[in-house]
Amino acid sequence: MGGELHRAAESSDTSPRGLVRVTAAPYMCFDFLAPFSGAVAKKYPGLRLEVLSGIQYLDLGRGEADLALRARCPPNADLKRVYGVQIRNAVFVAKSLKAKLPKRPTLQQIPWVAWAPPFDATPPNPQLESIIPGFSPVFTADNYLVMLAAAEAGVGAMVLGDLRHRFVRERSLVPLDLDLGPYATSELHLVCAKSALDIPRVRKVSELLVEELEQAKKR
Repeated sequence: MGGELHRAAESSDTSPRGLVRVTAAPYMCFDFLAPFSGAVAKKYPGLRLEVLSGIQYLDLGRGEADLALRARCPPNADLKRVYGVQIRNAVFVAKSLKAKLPKRPTLQQIPWVAWAPPFDATPPNPQLESIIPGFSPVFTADNYLVMLAAAEAGVGAMVLGDLRHRFVRERSLVPLDLDLGPYATSELHLVCAKSALDIPRVRKVSELLVEELEQAKKR
């Protein structure tokens, strides 16, 4: 209710300025939302993004965030799915590790970097467990950047979403030609509280996110 009242009080503001809080999984925050915020700042200096990275979903209805990028459609009637895109998933490794692996390795031959407790039920852990008998990662961590650093050091492989947006940074990791079966793709949904789009600055950031995701879909 607090989030609803706060948004109603601000809905008369017609200029796209002020703070917009966007939440997503750590990988999406690091790879996409952080550089996206730079593009927003250049185009709309009055807008400021706060990017909230986390595994657990924030409560959009209570105003804990304005917009969210999520892997699942919202079940709550108070939330609106603004846009959705399908993402290719791929297995990435350091070049040094790729050189040590068989030319066409199986999933069982790959040393894996994965989530540690309390996030061990976070994708891709359950997916890898379901397609790799006796799945046992060689390295685990509770922080995405720590996992990425381990992969870049050649410790193991990571499953990453291969969203071809214009902000893609140059990676030191390279993809492996591996079939992830039913997990070869995943979904990404832009979600918000229905009342949030009444606020000009939230609506503008939502529109900009949709533009970027539409362009990425075409690549």
